[in-house]
Amino acid sequence: MAYPKAVSDTFFASWPDALKQASVPHEEIPISPDDVLALAANTPEFCEKFAMFNHFDLSQDFLDEVTAGLEKFPSGAFPRLDYCSWKESCLLNSPARTLRDVEAIILQPNQRIASALMEPAIHNQGANFYLREWIDMPRWSEFRIFMRDRKIIGISQYYTTEQFPQIQQSLDDIRQALIEFCLFLYKESHLETVIADVFLSNQNEKLQAHLIELNPFLKRADPCLYSWEKSDFDGKFRFIKNERVVAAPMAS
Repeated sequence: MAYPKAVSDTFFASWPDALKQASVPHEEIPISPDDVLALAANTPEFCEKFAMFNHFDLSQDFLDEVTAGLEKFPSGAFPRLDYCSWKESCLLNSPARTLRDVEAIILQPNQRIASALMEPAIHNQGANFYLREWIDMPRWSEFRIFMRDRKIIGISQYYTTEQFPQIQQSLDDIRQALIEFCLFLYKESHLETVIADVFLSNQNEKLQAHLIELNPFLKRADPCLYSWEKSDFDGKFRFIKNERVVAAPMAS
């Protein structure tokens, strides 16, 4: 499938350097056309569509580059493509530290991965593969930022079925870290309208936001604690407190 520009512009390969530097450390590894087929052919639906009935091995060059890339991340890595990752087909949510670990992830059947590789397979093209440093992200620390026409119209805690005491306890510090990131996103984003997922970490006794990924500003994206139907984006920071959705102003 060919992706609309609104989607492909959010791919990691399209990010400006400033956004990449504000994200998780990564290693980019090109995938050859043959390796595109080898990865996609692990999904039966892909093989049926292309009438492929042979097994394809990943090239030694690709495997060697993955091995070299893993050496840069002693704590482990997480493999993904530009459009998506293998997250939904991972049996365990754990870092990949060895080539065998990576193979155990990327050789699993995965419909989203196969769909993402459909277009390069049809046109005999390569694709982009990434090893991203494995970082433990506490669930309370992940947030979704909605920017439309370079205006922040809302921020929400990412996991919306849980209540996190950490947000209430550190509200001012969290809000300040998110404000600083929003100013950065406003200045550095190559997109006027986008959804950005971030996580917070403690850097030198101060919370700092890091970019996880960009998503197209489309109604199929999860609005978290906002609503596409109500169009209730109010520019505030929404989180759950006492089993209720609280909308806190971004200025304390």
